[in-house]
Amino acid sequence: PYSSFTTISGFVFVLGVASLKDAYEDYQRYKADKQANATPVRVLRGGRFVEVESWTLLVGDVIKVHKDEEFPADMAVVSSSDAMGTLYVETSN
Repeated sequence: PYSSFTTISGFVFVLGVASLKDAYEDYQRYKADKQANATPVRVLRGGRFVEVESWTLLVGDVIKVHKDEEFPADMAVVSSSDAMGTLYVETSN
């Protein structure tokens, strides 16, 4: 009752729409990643803190983060300016 053309064309159409949707989402993710990687951070280089884009960070870099500031990297906290040494980190953005 169904021709092979009808079956294949429906499959190709659905596959094509899904591929276009995935490509669009990948492009949006690429743009968001590029923007996040351009975030300025203060890193210790040559004995002083300089501002660089976050994509230049290396393992072991010392980064200075101020209150309520976002940072695009996994970090281990070394010190806090709080009198009690406490630190609160919100993991959602």
